[in-house]
Amino acid sequence: MIARVIILHDRYQSRQKGGLPQDVLLFILYSLVNALCPMETSRPGSTNLNVSSLGIGAGTFGREIDAKASYEIMDHAVEHNFNLIDTAEAYADGGAEKVVGD
Repeated sequence: MIARVIILHDRYQSRQKGGLPQDVLLFILYSLVNALCPMETSRPGSTNLNVSSLGIGAGTFGREIDAKASYEIMDHAVEHNFNLIDTAEAYADGGAEKVVGD
């Protein structure tokens, strides 16, 4: 897990001056916590859905974070039992939803 974080950081640092965006750092922190503690899920309302207690915010997908890096983040999230992605048409003028939907 630590090696993956270092690789992600190095990739972003080489692409963007100043290192990782804050939301990516938070995602990495959540992933580290998840590696140490299993992901909890809950069932909203009377649905049969199991929703992870942590999710990823896609507000920077398609804007500060390109599609390829966004896919890497989503793949990493799925590997660690995240199944909640916060996205909206307003994020990157619809670009975030397009990236998540692809």
